[in-house]
Amino acid sequence: MARLAGLPEAVIARSKKILLTLENNESERETPRSLSDASNAAEPVQMFLFGSAEHKLREHLKRLDLSQMTPIDALNLLHKLSEEAKK
Repeated sequence: MARLAGLPEAVIARSKKILLTLENNESERETPRSLSDASNAAEPVQMFLFGSAEHKLREHLKRLDLSQMTPIDALNLLHKLSEEAKK
């Protein structure tokens, strides 16, 4: 499931290691803080919520001047954007 969500392999591998540790109860005194990987803490990875298509759509919407559009122009634009989103 994590791969489908686009998580980096390093995150998946680390989560498997933590899960095995918790399942095996290797150390009952081990806390979630001690399970953190300090070597990766220096470089956090930013995950992007929106892809390039969503970014283009958002930028297009930002540039619109709705006060200058007629109702039919707005409906036509909405239809065009809807079709692009389906691609």
